[in-house]
Amino acid sequence: MICFKNLDAVKLVPQLTVARNAINLLTACLLASLIVGAIGCSGSGGRERVTGRVTLDGKPLTEGTVSTKLEKGRGSSGQIQPDGTFTLGHPADGPGAALGTHSVSVVAIEGGTERLDDEDVEISGPIRSLVPPKYNSPRTSGLTIEVTAGGENNFTLELKSRGS
Repeated sequence: MICFKNLDAVKLVPQLTVARNAINLLTACLLASLIVGAIGCSGSGGRERVTGRVTLDGKPLTEGTVSTKLEKGRGSSGQIQPDGTFTLGHPADGPGAALGTHSVSVVAIEGGTERLDDEDVEISGPIRSLVPPKYNSPRTSGLTIEVTAGGENNFTLELKSRGS
């Protein structure tokens, strides 16, 4: 009887191996589809390089941040360089911006707190916005950009001071 039981177990080994291989194949296919799906949703296929220039009354804005907001999805942001140019990106999604219409805000602040190394004293200066407050929010700025697949995606954001 013991030999007979072992013989039955030996007959089951190929069936168990086939079942195990089928499970491994199914698991591999499932993982592959999840990876491809994740890359398709957050990869570069839905993002494009976006650059631009910010002017205030026709002159380059030399500092600040440009931020965008999408109705659905994440916006992007970029630092304004001394020549007024910017390049958009997102810490989690990488360079560029998602395709679609973005509402835009521009924030540029001057002043604040400085630390003097010699005396180890903090001096607070007045904080002043370099742009009119309406540009600080994507809801009130009136600025939009349309990021398109394969498009140039280079935008000029022309800001106006009050009374200009």
